[in-house]
Amino acid sequence: MPEITLTPTRAAVLRAVADGEVKHRRNWGREPDEDVWRPATGGSKKVNATVEWLRQVGLIVLGRPEHASMYAPSSWQLTEAGERWLAENEENT
Repeated sequence: MPEITLTPTRAAVLRAVADGEVKHRRNWGREPDEDVWRPATGGSKKVNATVEWLRQVGLIVLGRPEHASMYAPSSWQLTEAGERWLAENEENT
């Protein structure tokens, strides 16, 4: 696997995925789906572009919905590559 270098923001979102703080919410209608980071410290932030980039390079995948509703949010999860990146770069996150 080629070396992946993450910006501080991308590394922080990857760490947040590992901590279960990033959810994918489906919006059925005119609004696009959204990926929201809700840190334990409060507040929330849309991270759609960062999540999409992490998905494209193979560091995260979308997990199963939290319940049976078609509107149920899903958590993003690390792939093996994402786990390996965090393990090798722990001081950067």
